[in-house]
Amino acid sequence: MASNSTRVEELMSKLALNKDLRQKLAGSDEAGRNQILADLGYSDIPLSDIINYKPPAEIMITDEELAIVAGGGTETTTTTTAVTIAAASAVAT
Repeated sequence: MASNSTRVEELMSKLALNKDLRQKLAGSDEAGRNQILADLGYSDIPLSDIINYKPPAEIMITDEELAIVAGGGTETTTTTTAVTIAAASAVAT
């Protein structure tokens, strides 16, 4: 089975994409929320893991880097920046 952090991320992704589910959870009492989570297959996640969830860090790039990736630089600069961003993204995940 996946780790709790992976399971929490899966749950948060589902919630981000499903407004009706978010509203249903928000309008339920504790027992109702527990039942909804169980029905979705997430009864194994402790409430503390959900409450303490922090989304993965976003990678920030400068305006100059964005311009280069968008085609505003030389081919060498654009390739180097694109590889740097891809590598930073891989390290962050």
